[in-house]
Amino acid sequence: MGGFTCCVPGCYNNSTRDKGLGFYVFPKEQKLRETWIQRINRARRGGRFSKFTHTTGHRVCGAHFEGGKKTYMNRVPTIFPLRPQKVERRRPLIRTQPELPNSPTVAPQHDPEVSGSAITSSSSDSEDTAQQSTLLMDHAYSSQESSYDQLAKKVACQNNIITELAEKAEAAYAHVEELNRQLKRSQQDHAEAKKLCDHLQQKNRCLRLELSCMQKKVKRCKAEATQKIDITYEALVEDEKKLRYYTGFTSRKSFDSFWSLLEPDAKKLRFWQMKETENEDRNFILPLKTQLVLVLMRLRLGLDGLDLAYRFGVSTSTVSRIWVTWLDFLDNRLRQVPTWMPPHLCDKYRPQAFTDKGYTTVDGILDCTEIFIETPSSFRVQSETYSSYKKHNTAKGNQLQEDNGAVKKRRYTVLE
Repeated sequence: MGGFTCCVPGCYNNSTRDKGLGFYVFPKEQKLRETWIQRINRARRGGRFSKFTHTTGHRVCGAHFEGGKKTYMNRVPTIFPLRPQKVERRRPLIRTQPELPNSPTVAPQHDPEVSGSAITSSSSDSEDTAQQSTLLMDHAYSSQESSYDQLAKKVACQNNIITELAEKAEAAYAHVEELNRQLKRSQQDHAEAKKLCDHLQQKNRCLRLELSCMQKKVKRCKAEATQKIDITYEALVEDEKKLRYYTGFTSRKSFDSFWSLLEPDAKKLRFWQMKETENEDRNFILPLKTQLVLVLMRLRLGLDGLDLAYRFGVSTSTVSRIWVTWLDFLDNRLRQVPTWMPPHLCDKYRPQAFTDKGYTTVDGILDCTEIFIETPSSFRVQSETYSSYKKHNTAKGNQLQEDNGAVKKRRYTVLE
């Protein structure tokens, strides 16, 4: 036939014929292999008490394992059809009968009369015993029925409890599923929040680094600006020679008097191309006194915006805003100062040279003059301000001088 035949005595299953069965080799583990040999109980050819020795061709079919095949839990063959199976006998039921009250005691037979009466009494006793046994049997059946009813009630109660527990288990399972979903969503949200937090922390570190670099740069620029700004109000008033050269004021007292005239309105200046100040104590790029020094230096020395920007450590646009703002402010503020003397004072202080020449009514000399200005950026303004006489762009105007040479009033025309 071919194939493998089961080596268990009395079993003729073959791997070629029985395709659904598995045929297993003996295990390599020595202890488990000896257990297999002991369970199979196959005799060797050498005698009844000789030990069976398996070869590579011996197989044990799956019919000898529980479930029909060898598994991890069922690794030892336990089913052998030819071996007598031990059947456990049921324990006999012991029934006890209750003792009947007032049961008569049979005396030994000596007298015929007594024996007759005894026979009569024994027959009557046997009839009574039969009736009582019948009653006991009826009582046994009724007790069995009552116990069956009680058992049925208990089973029904247990079924109800099982049903309730099953419903509770389903509800608990649904609740657990919902909690698992919530946990998964929370974990996803936590992961996203953690990712966002890491990103923000990285961005915060970068911003802190940039802020630190900018603070160092600002500190360095302030130090450089402090080194550059050596022409300030405090520096000039300490040296009257410098004060006279840069501003035209001869002493600190005269400069402070001029500043006291401008200070109340200077704190409320509205700078050119800037928003109106909301606080009169606003800190400008340069202090107000230093701004006034900048304007006076340009008026006296004619310095251009780039030169002043280098001297004061600011941009040229800042110099332009300061210049335009302060020039307009000085014009509005100083025009209120009276510069023309009354006629009787003019007659009193008229120079003797004018009186000797017969100019007794001359109070001033009107002169037309031109002042150099920077070349305007507009071509139209360049053409209108260019002076062929001066060969430069100039501002034309008239000025009135006293007879002693002091300028009383000027009026210039500057095209913008």
